[in-house]
Amino acid sequence: MVCADSRVRLLLALSLFMSLTQVVRAEDPGAEVEKLARSFGQAWAVNDIATLEPMLAPAYLHTDIKGNALPRAAWLDYMREQKKKDLVFTIEFADVKTTVYGDIVLITGENLISVIGQPGPKLQRLRFTQVWAKQDGKWLRVAFQATSEADR
Repeated sequence: MVCADSRVRLLLALSLFMSLTQVVRAEDPGAEVEKLARSFGQAWAVNDIATLEPMLAPAYLHTDIKGNALPRAAWLDYMREQKKKDLVFTIEFADVKTTVYGDIVLITGENLISVIGQPGPKLQRLRFTQVWAKQDGKWLRVAFQATSEADR
């Protein structure tokens, strides 16, 4: 009888632990925002402006590999031009690190980008920093900065 009670208690404790572990994982803003950043990258690669636009904060600032600082409207114009050129890319993420500061998440890492359908090697490796902020209950990309590894 004691053995059966101990097993029931152990199973209840394990069940509680497992459910709490799932809650903690579900509320991990770093993992949530990293997933959003990867989705953003995939949408960028295929010029999916309809997906990208609502992911940008109103005061978004994009600093490209040449050091050009593009506010939200200018970056969206750039994306529209890319779409007209019908350029499609692949993008890979590596060495991704997320740091959570309350309602701000900083993501750093590396992207390997290639152009699909272009003759010859068209590869670009860059280091990036992304800043995401929770605004009105939604994570939005606030800033992006990239540096070409060829420039390092």
